[in-house]
Parts: sequence; C-alpha cells; structure tokens
Amino acid sequence: MKKIGRNDPCHCSSGKKYKLCCEHKNLIDEINAANSQSIDTLPAAKLIHAIEHHQNGRFDQAELLYQQILEVVPNHADALNLSGLIAYQRGNITIAIDLISNAIIAKPFEHSYHYNLGVVFQAQGRPDEATICYRQALSIKPDYADAYYNLGNVFKVQGRLDDAVVCYRQVLSIKPDYAEAYSNLGNALQAQNRLNDAIACYRQALSIKPDYAEVHSNLGNALKAQNRLDDAIACYQQALSIKPDYAEAHSNLGNALKAQNRLDDAIACYQQALSIKPDYAEALSNLGNALKAQNRLDDAITRYQQALSIKPDYAEVHSNLGVVLKEQGQLEKAAVCFRRALSIQSDYAEAHSNLGVALQAQGLLDEAVASFRQAILIKPDYAEAFYNLGNAFYVQDKLEDTIACYLQAISNKPDYAEAYSNLGNALHAQGQLDEAIACYRQALVIKPNDIEASYNLSFPLLQQGKMEEGWSRYEKNCMAIDSRKIGIQFESTAWDGTPLEGRTLFIHTPQGLGDCLQFMRYVPMAKKRGGRIIVELHPAMCRLYENYPGIDAIVMSNKPQPEFDAHIPLMSLPYLFGTRMDTIPPIVPFHHALNEPVMRWTNRLDHIQGFCIGLVWAAGAGGRADGRSVPLSLFAPLSKIPGVTLVSVQKGDGATQISHCGFPILHLGNEIDDFADTAAILNKLDLLITVDTSVAHLGGTLGVTTWVLLKHVADWRWFLDREDSPWYPSVRLFQQHAKKDWQGVIVRVATELATFAGQVKATMST
Repeated sequence: MKKIGRNDPCHCSSGKKYKLCCEHKNLIDEINAANSQSIDTLPAAKLIHAIEHHQNGRFDQAELLYQQILEVVPNHADALNLSGLIAYQRGNITIAIDLISNAIIAKPFEHSYHYNLGVVFQAQGRPDEATICYRQALSIKPDYADAYYNLGNVFKVQGRLDDAVVCYRQVLSIKPDYAEAYSNLGNALQAQNRLNDAIACYRQALSIKPDYAEVHSNLGNALKAQNRLDDAIACYQQALSIKPDYAEAHSNLGNALKAQNRLDDAIACYQQALSIKPDYAEALSNLGNALKAQNRLDDAITRYQQALSIKPDYAEVHSNLGVVLKEQGQLEKAAVCFRRALSIQSDYAEAHSNLGVALQAQGLLDEAVASFRQAILIKPDYAEAFYNLGNAFYVQDKLEDTIACYLQAISNKPDYAEAYSNLGNALHAQGQLDEAIACYRQALVIKPNDIEASYNLSFPLLQQGKMEEGWSRYEKNCMAIDSRKIGIQFESTAWDGTPLEGRTLFIHTPQGLGDCLQFMRYVPMAKKRGGRIIVELHPAMCRLYENYPGIDAIVMSNKPQPEFDAHIPLMSLPYLFGTRMDTIPPIVPFHHALNEPVMRWTNRLDHIQGFCIGLVWAAGAGGRADGRSVPLSLFAPLSKIPGVTLVSVQKGDGATQISHCGFPILHLGNEIDDFADTAAILNKLDLLITVDTSVAHLGGTLGVTTWVLLKHVADWRWFLDREDSPWYPSVRLFQQHAKKDWQGVIVRVATELATFAGQVKATMST
C-alpha cells in the first residue's frame, strides 16, 4: 500500500531569476559619448540624473525625469524602457509591458529591451511570451549570458529539463564564474535524478561563492536523495551558519532528521522554520508528516489544515490529510481529500493510489483497481501502486494477476521488502511453498525486523512439517502481532515454560475458534508445571470446557482480564513444549463435560432412523475470498444414498441455503446455542462431513469420525497431500485436485460414503 506522501525540498534558485537589465553604467557612457558629438544635451542630462535616482531607489524622482524626457521626445527608447522598469518594480505589470514594448518599437535591435520584456512576462506567469523575448534578445546578442540563464529558468518551471540544462551550460560557456548558473544547473539535474552531476554543480558553485547558503541547502537535498543523511545534515547546518533565518534550510534539515527517525529533532526544526516564516505551508505540511510518524494523528490533521488555510490548492497536503483520515477509519472523508487533491492536480499519481487504498478499505474493489491503474498510467515505474494493485487482486483471489503486480513492484524497487512478503503470501496461496519461503526470506534479508514476513514464513514451514523453525518463527512474532488485539505488556510477564511453583498463568486466545479447539490439548501439559491455570475463551466455548482437565478458571473473552503472574497465548504452547511431527500431543477426552447437553440432544435425535450424517458447508470468509465453503446444493448425491439421513449443524448465513437445496435435510443449526450443544449433537452422529471450519476441529477433538473437505491449497495445519491428520486420528481429509473443483470432491465423498454406510449397516445387522 502506498505510504504518506513527502514534500519536495526547497530548491532555491538565484535571486537573479527576475534580474532586470538596466545596464546603467554602459548607458551613461553612451550618453556622454553622444554629448561629445554636440547632440542636444537636455534629454541626455535629464536621463543621467534620472538613472542616478533610479539606481538609488528614488523611483518618484526618476519617474518624473523620465516623463519630462518623454514629453520632449515621446519615442525616447531609453526613457520608455526605464519607465517600464519602474512600473514593473512597483507591480504595475500592464503599464510595464506597454512602456517596454514601445521602447522596442522605437529601438527594435536593443537586446536589453527584449530581455526586460521577457522578465516582465516571466514574472506575470506568461512563459511562452517570455521565451520569445529571451530568444529575440539572444538573436541580437548571442553571448547574452543572463538571457540564457532566465530562459533556462523558464524551461525548468515548464518541466523542460533537458532544454533548461542546455541553457545553463550555455551560460557557463560564456561566463564560467557564474555561481547562480551552476546552482540552477544543479537544480535541473537533481530534478532529472542525475544526483552525482547535480552535486558536482553545487560544489562548483560553492568553489566560486563559498557563502552561498542556498547552494549549501540544495547540496544537502541532493545528498539526502542519495540517503547520505549525515552529509546532508552537515550541509543544512552550514547553510544555517551563514544564514540563521533561512526558514527553508530549517525545514530541509527537519526532513533529513525525520529520515533518521529523529522525530523530536525534526519537529523542532519545522517549528523553527515556522517561527521565522509563519505562513510557510510546506513546513506546516512537513510538521504534519512528522507528527503522523509519531502517531499524533489529531495534531497532524491540525497542521495539515493550517497549511491548507495558507495554500488551499496544495494538492500534496490534501492527499496527506486523506492518509491520516484513512488511518483513523474516516474512509469517506479520506476519499474526499484524495479527490480534492486530484481536482487540483489530475496527474498526481500518489493521490490516485491513495484513493484506491481508501476505496479498497470500503470494499469498493473495482473502483480501487481503476485508481491504482490510473496511478500506474501516470507513473509507470510507481512500485507502490503496483503493490497496492496486487493487494486488491489478492482480495479478489486473482492470484496470477497478484503475483505479476508484486513482481513488477519489485522490478521497480528491488529493496521492497513488503512486496516480497506479500508475493510470498500469493505464492503460498497457490501452493508454491518453496517459492513462498524464498520470498519471505528475501524480505527478511532486506528488512530483518519485518515482523509480518517472519510470522508469515512460519506457516509454509509448518505446512511442510518443519516444526522446529516453524514454531520458532511463529513464537518470535506472534506476541507482537497478538498485542494489537489485547492489552497485555508481554515483555514483563510472558511465561517461558519454567515451573510455575503455584503462580497463576493466564492463557489467552486471540486466535480463531478452530485454533482454540486444536491447541487446548496443551493446557493440561501447562498445568503439570505446577501453577493455577486461567484460560480465556470465547463465550460460545465456555460451557464446553467448564470441566476440562487442567483448567482452574475460565474467563470469557468479552470480560475484563483477571489478575495473573504470567501469561501466554495458547498457540505459543506448541513452541514451549518443543512440538515436532512425532511429538504432537494426543487429544484430551472430555466427554464427561457434556452430560447435560448429551441428555438434551439424545432425546431430540433418538427418533432419527438410518445412517446419520452431520453437514457443515459454509465457513466464515477471511480477508481474501478463501474458497473454503461449498454450495449446499452440491451435496445432493449424498442424499440419494440408501439409508442416509442428512443433519445440518450449520449456523450463520450459510443456513439460508437449506430452503432451496432441493433435497431433505434436518436443520438443527438454529437450535444450537454454543459448542457444548454442537458437541452433544456430533456424539450422536455416525459421521460428520464438514468444510475447514471450527466444527471440523470439534469433531476431531471429540474423536467423532469426521471427513474434512479442503480446498486445493489447504490451511497449514493439514500439511501437504495427506488424507489423514496427525492432529486428529478420527479425521479423514478430502482435498480438491484442482482449484475450485468441489464437484470432484463431492463425487469422491459420495463414493466413499456409499461404501462406508454399507459397512456400518452390515456391522449393525450383525
């Protein structure tokens, strides 16, 4: 998924960007030369005085003299040009354009007039007109360095970076000591990601002008882009030693410190930048990013909103605000922010990708896919967008497309640990266990502390029967993951398996119901370590386990946690007890706990004739369309086997299929209150046929003959290509031979059932 957007660092260009060409000294020399040739000296004398006032910032006096000259000589080119410059300097752009244009009419081959008109157009945001003027100036004076310089600036703003680079290099061929040109050439090269070339230009600028604070800062930006953070920080600090009130350098320093995860220091830098420049929207945005990284989401929102109050069309901040709102679960508001960013900047690839993430979180997968595709269309090398698109395809169970997207993300970003980890998930879902394991391991090479990758690696290892490393991987990471679900400080009170010596051990169960049923066999083993055992259970399981061996007390999972001396997740016990394939503990019988429910259901089921088969066909869906459920209608062949009676112990939405399944089935699901009821029913059945859900584990735990229907790539606990289960001696496995081929599974089950039912009938008749 896409992470929070960054703010571009400040690339300060020269103050000569809008430099006006007055050329006062040369003009005065020309006037004096003309006077020696006995030309009328009145306008010339006034012009000299006007220029002196102009140079010293006395605009009113200069303008008055220029007007007096124009009253005498209306087409006096120099007076028109200089009057235009004063109008420009006062912000009267339209008047400036008119006056300088008239100067050009009067004196069309004066290069400086064309140049000045270009400056005015450039300042007005009319780059095409500015370009024409600079080119005209250069046609008159081909070695005009400042015209090349400003033309380069126009091209850079337009994104025509190659053209900008050509112009700056032309400047330097004419004027090799032009520090500002080296600086802006460096900026253009950095924008092209030619970082080494940019760094060389910045260093050359500094060799000419060592106290050039802006270049020190921009050099820091280039070094930061190379992840040379210490060197970048030194550059920003040098810039600030030259120019302590340099707000942009404070903000850029904050960005480098944030990249080092020195968030408090980064925040201090952003705040310093804002104390110098309170309306600095970029620094507010960066401050918001740092606060978000500290999980201070409300504070981050406040800063983003302040930035937007200053700069309402700041697309990146709208997007970053959306990211925070999404993390707070405010998905609709987040989507509004992303769409607002796109209304400002339609080619904002990151906002398209972020919008896709928000849409996916709302379950709008097709719309999310469209957003990710648009991001990729704009930015074909956008690794995060390919990653997010892969995530969406994974949820849609389009595994081939998923894998292709993750591979492309990795191609674009070879150190993308999360993409390797999720590629492992997709390959695991396809049954390519060795390949999945290799991906998880590669993710851990890149990011050794990647909890998710290490945790996910445990499951294909366990599925291959490599329990030593599998349980170790699981144990190493499950506590960090489970801590998101429960409020226990693991580090201080986690049980390490040593004797309890009378202390209280709290066994909590953040896993699913099936996991609890499978691993409760370890509780009596924990009890033998000499302590008092409290077990957390889902309310639906409490009555089932109220007399279970080794349990001293039960706490419902929806109740406050008890007092305890040590704790452990239930699924950590296999690791603590060193479980291997040959040391899987046997199930612990507890039929005596079912007396009351057994009596109730004995009375309810005794009248049923024939071979009694329990059915469970629908499993709860996980995060991905997991394909564990079977349409009830496919079980019709079982109903046609002589002597068979089908009994539904299905609960939940899947039970609605009974009304239109087309064959008789006794439905008990609506009468079942908890697992104690289900257990009592299963004990009255001849056979349980179930998909991979908690009832399968209950049947196995009770020792009931149980047939479990498995999808093509089954859950790790059923291992590989087995028809039996080391966890449950009474369980038989029927696995798909091809993806989604439940029809083939049911045909095999029906064939086996006919034989099994006949054997049971023969046994009963004897």
